[in-house]
Amino acid sequence: MDTRAPVDVALEPDPVIEAYKRDVDRTLLRENLRLSPEQRVIALQRAIRQITLLRKTFARATR
Repeated sequence: MDTRAPVDVALEPDPVIEAYKRDVDRTLLRENLRLSPEQRVIALQRAIRQITLLRKTFARATR
């Protein structure tokens, strides 16, 4: 049995974290968290295919 007393932790906002949070679109995070893990993997695979296609298209255009 753990007999240690709880440790008080300061819950003051960290200015660095607050600066990053300002630039994060939380609606996209919530939308992604509503998906099942399988749906998230499928969405990631779709995004990777799109990025690969864009890279190939850019490479052809810059030859």
